[in-house]
Amino acid sequence: MVSNQRPLRLASVTPCLGHPSNVWMYRQFAALKSELPLLVTWNRLNEDQFALTGTDVQIVPEQFGQQIRGWQRRIDTMLRPRVGGDRFGRRFDRWLQQKLIDAKIDGVIGQFGNVAMTAETACNPIGIPTFAHFHGFDITARLRKHRYRKAITAHWHDFAGIICVAGYQRDWLLQHGYDSEAVALIPCGAPTREIQQKTDALRSGRPPQTSQRAGECRFLFIGRFVDKKDPLSLLKAFGRCFRSQPHSRLRIAGFGPLESACREWIDAQPNQLRSAISMLDTLSPQQVLEQFVEADVYVQHSRLASNGDKEGWPVVIAEAMAAGLPVVSTRHAGIIDQVVEEQTGYLSEEADWQAMGDNMARIAADPSARKAMGIASQQRMIQFDSATQVQRMREFVGQRIDQVNFVRKAA
Repeated sequence: MVSNQRPLRLASVTPCLGHPSNVWMYRQFAALKSELPLLVTWNRLNEDQFALTGTDVQIVPEQFGQQIRGWQRRIDTMLRPRVGGDRFGRRFDRWLQQKLIDAKIDGVIGQFGNVAMTAETACNPIGIPTFAHFHGFDITARLRKHRYRKAITAHWHDFAGIICVAGYQRDWLLQHGYDSEAVALIPCGAPTREIQQKTDALRSGRPPQTSQRAGECRFLFIGRFVDKKDPLSLLKAFGRCFRSQPHSRLRIAGFGPLESACREWIDAQPNQLRSAISMLDTLSPQQVLEQFVEADVYVQHSRLASNGDKEGWPVVIAEAMAAGLPVVSTRHAGIIDQVVEEQTGYLSEEADWQAMGDNMARIAADPSARKAMGIASQQRMIQFDSATQVQRMREFVGQRIDQVNFVRKAA
């Protein structure tokens, strides 16, 4: 078995490396660097910020890096009907197979279900076990597409294992007949111990509160302005909170297609409410920590998007909790795995911005509850430290590869 002969050698296949909204993925790769000699991607961004020393990052060549469509896809379907993911053709398969063979890879982790199926098609003929790593869109919105849903359920027995990040994803897999021993619930995690230490240090070096700051309750949201995060409902909730708690303040930071709509809503509000809301530019990792320190409560109104998309396990909520912030959010997807209601924050139903506004007013009016919930948040997030989650992944993947190899030898 691999684990008894030499260190595990893994490869990962991912559509993009270095996107700011996928910092969890980079953290995972960096933590696995001793077992990750090869990473294959179609697009690499922000290489200076997301460097991976010790890992050979291979960009899929442009000549077969585009999905094949039309008559080419039909021919490829006849030649390789078992393909379930995006089709890049046999030339792509041969290129990927050679990279994996040259690097002496024991197993491949496909980030997102569709990419995992594409990788498995190339890995199967050369006997390399493949793992599907689901995150959110790939196990929610994509399932509305008949071809994807049919393919993923027909071919998931080809995977050596499946990793998911939220309880609702594991439940769906088990309800649809996937082997419970081959699925692992492993949240993305976050460097929670490091965040706790850094934010505690920042707070200790901060001057005492000024009279202007004293008495305020500062809410913070950081994320993409997209349908499933519903920033407009968050703004409406804050407006409701502000009517009874005019000492409240809201800062929102991010980017996305709903940014203009958010600015228009803010501009249409009365002066007093408008002045209580600040829209920040995209933040660096250090600036995120500084915003956590300045905030009192983290807020996020996640909901089922119109296209069926859901959150996976929102990393920014884990980071905020690690920084000692209580959370006001919704009973949505992996958030219910993170926030313990009445202990680390308050949750309301999706799309019910009135109830969320009441929860914001409730916590804004109770500084002692904010403090107690913030302490409880930090304590809860210790178990989700990214180093712990990566170790769980390392053990799961290693055990499944050993089992696959044992069965093959026995056959």
